Amino acid sequence: MEHAIRVAREALGAKAVALNPGPSLVDWQTHGIEQDAMLAHLRQRGAENCEAAREYLEAVGVPCRVVVQLGEPAEEIVREALANGCDRIIVGRGGHWAIAGFVLHSAALKVTHLSELPVTLVK
Repeated sequence: MEHAIRVAREALGAKAVALNPGPSLVDWQTHGIEQDAMLAHLRQRGAENCEAAREYLEAVGVPCRVVVQLGEPAEEIVREALANGCDRIIVGRGGHWAIAGFVLHSAALKVTHLSELPVTLVK
């Protein structure tokens, strides 16, 4: 987060997009729960996951918009960056479990392969 803030401060008028990408649902995952309700729940959880980052960025003067996309994480990150006219992608490594770090690392590596924009991976 600190790296993103430094970059944003160097570029006048910079804005941040906090993106929470998550995998799409497949029918067997819903176990009888209505898929629309499950998707709404996932989007709500994704927005909640980004709220602290949004508040922190805005508190230090970096406007931030939260976006929750469901799909393949790396593809969603690149697609959202292009859709928002971003000039770079900064991907943080995070997660509280080893598997979460592994998955994010894999997504971050895939972002570097998919994106034509400069990509920074921050540990």
